[in-house]
Amino acid sequence: MSQAALDRSAPPLDQISARNFERLARYIYDYSGIKMPSSKRTMLEGRLRRRLRVTGHETFADAADALRDGRADVALLAVENSTAGSINETYDQLAVGDLTITAEVVSQVEHCLLALSGVELEEIRTVISHPQALLQCRKFLEEAPWIRPQVEFDTAGAARKVSETRDPTLAAIASETAGRAFGLNILRRSIQTQESNFTRFVEVAREAHPCPPDAPCKTSLLLVTSHTPGALGEVIVTFARHGVNLTKLESRPL
Repeated sequence: MSQAALDRSAPPLDQISARNFERLARYIYDYSGIKMPSSKRTMLEGRLRRRLRVTGHETFADAADALRDGRADVALLAVENSTAGSINETYDQLAVGDLTITAEVVSQVEHCLLALSGVELEEIRTVISHPQALLQCRKFLEEAPWIRPQVEFDTAGAARKVSETRDPTLAAIASETAGRAFGLNILRRSIQTQESNFTRFVEVAREAHPCPPDAPCKTSLLLVTSHTPGALGEVIVTFARHGVNLTKLESRPL
């Protein structure tokens, strides 16, 4: 069995000590999307005294590649949602084994249906958004069968497209912040299937960083087992023998 550590220390992003945040102040911070959600931008820039430069990418893979080739110092990737489940694209990037998780943050997500001013819900024929957002709002979409969902690379990008096309039959699922940024009207608020809709993000870097003594830490491992009966069970039993509790187990095809 081969084994490689994905991260040695992953404290919650909002619990990292002030000194550890200062080391990020000179960094280029990459994420997926054209516009970082305001809650995470506010948290990061406030703690880093607004010395952080952020860059958006169309996909998680693009953000990870920017980190690999040195265009970014750290990247923020969504890894799990309480409604839609695991985000496999991020797990596949982590499975390559050349990136290290250095922190995490859990953010509550509220989705709004955005359209041009004066447009009514019954006029909408197409709604665009990131695939995860569409999944998280599946019940709302099922109750509006005249609206056809269409994938866009990013929620904020979807809002921008509605604003630019000026198509009254087009709507976007995005945040209230995106609606304000692109001058759109909120047709419906909180359309996500689960009211308590949370997304877990991981901060990843090329190298591991020491875990601050004042922050609780997690450890993530990437394991490749032999293709034999009970191989995974033996690994889990080994953790149990050493008193290690597992909070999540994710399997990806080789």
